[in-house]
Amino acid sequence: MEIRHIGLMIESLSGYGSPILKGISRYAQQKNDWRIAFFDRERRELADLLASWEGDGIICTAVDQRFGDAALGRKIPVVNVAALIDEPKLLTVIGDDHAAGRMGAEFFLDRGFQNFGFIRRRDSSRYAKNRSDGFSDRLAENGFKAESISLSQGNADSELVEWIGSLPRPLALLGAIDRLG
Repeated sequence: MEIRHIGLMIESLSGYGSPILKGISRYAQQKNDWRIAFFDRERRELADLLASWEGDGIICTAVDQRFGDAALGRKIPVVNVAALIDEPKLLTVIGDDHAAGRMGAEFFLDRGFQNFGFIRRRDSSRYAKNRSDGFSDRLAENGFKAESISLSQGNADSELVEWIGSLPRPLALLGAIDRLG
């Protein structure tokens, strides 16, 4: 039996990193030929490691374009499990963010809400746009519209408090990511 060395470069402290690692662990337990190497380092170090690690495959969260470029330069399978960069050539396995936004809207609609808001960071990527679009599309089907805010990094707390205070009650809010929620 040939042993496969699989590198995991997944941000374990992020909201989605831990469940991804659990799923990979469950799968790897069924694969007697897998040996897992987990790399938990700074982003810049991981990009360098991704470019040079000698294994049979890598499962990673491509966190920025430098990381994506390093993955594309490899001659081994590299699977990205994050929607942080928009790189069509990179093999990416992610959830359906548009559907997630629709599900959020359905959750609130089922509870009778009529006032809605969507929160994202100003530097948000494709996943935030897709979640916002799904949320807005589903609300529009019922004749509603969501207010939205794109928070800056510096004064996000005061900006958010002021924005929420200006919205009608009762209010249902959906955040683009867990931390914003």
